[in-house]
Amino acid sequence: MASQQQAQKLAHARATRSKNNNYRRLIKTLYSKLEKMGEIYDADIYFPQDLEVLPGCGWACNNPDD
Repeated sequence: MASQQQAQKLAHARATRSKNNNYRRLIKTLYSKLEKMGEIYDADIYFPQDLEVLPGCGWACNNPDD
């Protein structure tokens, strides 16, 4: 019984990590595409202050190298 609960917790942790990694990858892709559009159209891209650091991943929208 305890080993089954442990396996469920491990599976849940892996699924959560996978979701977070997918989210982070999608945000980085979105940022790079917006950055390219900004260069092509010579425009500045601004992010709302409350989205500067994305929830759940700790990755700053305005500085992908952090």
